[in-house]
Amino acid sequence: MKMTHIPYGYIIKNGVAEIDPEKGEQIKKLFAEYLGGKSIAKAGKSAGIPKKHPSLNNYLSNKHYIGDAFFPAIIDEETFEKAQMRKKYRALVMGRTGERPERIKKRAAVEFDMKKANRHYDDPFEQAEYTYSRIRSKDER
Repeated sequence: MKMTHIPYGYIIKNGVAEIDPEKGEQIKKLFAEYLGGKSIAKAGKSAGIPKKHPSLNNYLSNKHYIGDAFFPAIIDEETFEKAQMRKKYRALVMGRTGERPERIKKRAAVEFDMKKANRHYDDPFEQAEYTYSRIRSKDER
């Protein structure tokens, strides 16, 4: 296996990957804090990981943390999968996937239209009353 870097949380001793005791605990806490409801950045800060959002996001997506032929597991697969589901959900709700959740996608039950306002009042309250009086439901036309 060719590696270009060692994932955060691991050290190599005598050619064997081991969990770095301090950083491994930080990775566990990152996942726990994120699944506990914190944003990625706040979870990283709580875990004591001095990295920015993109790095923390990569850590939450790194499958090495569930263990493989070279790296021992720092977290279990269930925790990893829950974090992936939470990331997808947050991206969807925040509109970062190009998709919109069904509850947001629905249109208003009533559509409105407004006739052009052609009067001007010096009193802003009168102007507002007049302007709002121009609004009609498209069903009322």
